[in-house]
Amino acid sequence: MENTLNVLADVDPDTFELLINEYPRFLNKDKSKLRAIRELKNGCFVEVNLSAKSVEKFCRQTIDFFELSPDDWKIQVV
Repeated sequence: MENTLNVLADVDPDTFELLINEYPRFLNKDKSKLRAIRELKNGCFVEVNLSAKSVEKFCRQTIDFFELSPDDWKIQVV
């Protein structure tokens, strides 16, 4: 999730700002609004206290929000 969000923030910072407003429970500039956090490269914080299913669902929602196709999102497990 962290990698996906970092790439999306780099690709289109303006749309990422809209994403923050759309999903404040998952993304926030104020880390006190979230429980367990990681800081993204752009200084935004992401909630990481989520199940694997919730992470996948949120990533798919972000891909859709950026108007990308599901085929544009690939996961590589190493």
